[in-house]
Amino acid sequence: MDETNKIANEMKINPLRLEYLLSLYSMTKEELVAKISGKRKKIQVSDLDAITEKRKIPLPILKKIDAIFRKGLNWYATDRKLPDL
Repeated sequence: MDETNKIANEMKINPLRLEYLLSLYSMTKEELVAKISGKRKKIQVSDLDAITEKRKIPLPILKKIDAIFRKGLNWYATDRKLPDL
């Protein structure tokens, strides 16, 4: 895959928003990874940590996460202040 396609298949996110959702839903990273990986176990918690550190996430993974939380893809990218839990 060339660099242009790789960039188009990733989205910059605000990792605090993912942490917020995990807290809001009382879900651990391990539980989230299990839900988005299914039986194939392709994604590990360390992968999720690496994604949040670099602030970019592959679109297919973000879509799986959003299928759980249903916030819309742009919600994960914004820097707006989050409500208190």
